[in-house]
Amino acid sequence: MAVYGYARVSTLIQAREGESLESQCRQVQSYAIANGFELPRDNIFIEAGVSGGIEFEKRPEGSRLSQVVQQGDLIIFPKLDRAF
Repeated sequence: MAVYGYARVSTLIQAREGESLESQCRQVQSYAIANGFELPRDNIFIEAGVSGGIEFEKRPEGSRLSQVVQQGDLIIFPKLDRAF
């Protein structure tokens, strides 16, 4: 089983001033550690300035993640609304 993380903010302004992507990455990594999962930093996919209104598979990093994830793998989101 591979473990992946995904973080997203809707606008570049949010990336700089609001809900920090780095903060989301820390949340994802903390969850992985607390649950005994190994999560390499390279397995965290980050979208800066991509609306949640865009289908996951049509987002640049969402598309990349969709291509590598396999049945049985785990994707950790800091909050579910980052995926949808």
